[in-house]
Amino acid sequence: MEMITEILGIAFILLIIGYGGYIFVKEVLDGKYSDKYNSFDKRLKRSEKETLDKKIKQVIEKLGERNNRFEINPRTKKQLKTDYFDVDVIKTLIDEINEFLEVPFKVVVEREFTEDNKNKNSGQFSVNGYLVKIKLIMNWNSTLEQVIAIACHECTHLFLYSKKIEFKNTLENEIFTDIAAIYLGFNEYIKKGYEVTETRNSFCPEMIETSKIGYISSIEIDYIIKTLKRYRKDMNKKSTDLTRKQDNIINQTMKIQNKLKILTKKLELNYDLINISKNITSNKKIPNNDFELLQENYYLYESGELKNRIEKIKSKMENLNKEDQKEFDTYSQSLIEEIESFENELDILNNILQKIS
Repeated sequence: MEMITEILGIAFILLIIGYGGYIFVKEVLDGKYSDKYNSFDKRLKRSEKETLDKKIKQVIEKLGERNNRFEINPRTKKQLKTDYFDVDVIKTLIDEINEFLEVPFKVVVEREFTEDNKNKNSGQFSVNGYLVKIKLIMNWNSTLEQVIAIACHECTHLFLYSKKIEFKNTLENEIFTDIAAIYLGFNEYIKKGYEVTETRNSFCPEMIETSKIGYISSIEIDYIIKTLKRYRKDMNKKSTDLTRKQDNIINQTMKIQNKLKILTKKLELNYDLINISKNITSNKKIPNNDFELLQENYYLYESGELKNRIEKIKSKMENLNKEDQKEFDTYSQSLIEEIESFENELDILNNILQKIS
């Protein structure tokens, strides 16, 4: 009798182990096992990163620059914590998300319960004429984080629909939507909601069942968030550099304009002094060098050649290539040197005219 009891005990233990093994193998085959069990591949392969990089780039290209972060209203957050199964509370959350996304649709929200704890299709989005519907598929093991993540994902579907962005391949469309949700500002909620959850089997409490929603893993989400953070940092740097370049262009342009104003005033002053010097009697002694310089400049003033030089400088300033910073810096500096050289010539002449007037 004692031996039979031992045999039955061993058989029961083997049955439990066998059932556990069956569940684990089924999870692996279904691709629904926990990341915690995936200890042999905690890092993404290079090919997987390259694939994600392409998809991230695709999202950015299609959606343009986005740098907002969604925060649930504190009042809505409190309601969700009280009863996140309540369809009216879920509707409030979805309305908030759609307002954040500036989606121009009124949405009907439905909730459906399922016994399938591992159902990946945890939400549905549909449009029938003017009727836009979002359905959340839940079970009693669904967590608050999962409900919020599903809402974010389905609202992102609606946002993409409003932008006429959709892919024929269902899986490709779903993965794009997950990445877009992270990019649009739901990264915190997607990260928490897409984590693997563990619940005890109702028939066998010793056994823990795992479930996961979404189309991308926690490891992929971390990589996407880091990549987008790096991308935005680079964009901010480029924006800062561009602002500096624009400031430099404005400063250089103002510097040239101010120098031109001074130059024009000096030229006008010298015109007046030239007219005075023409009436100076021949018995007034003028050094030969100064006299030759005056004779040379009489013609330049009378022919308008000096005024033409200013007009040419103005024309050059208008033709500055402001897009090419290196070319602008070189050309604007050359222009400033030309103005300063011209200004120096006028100063020399002005000094002579002041002496003889």
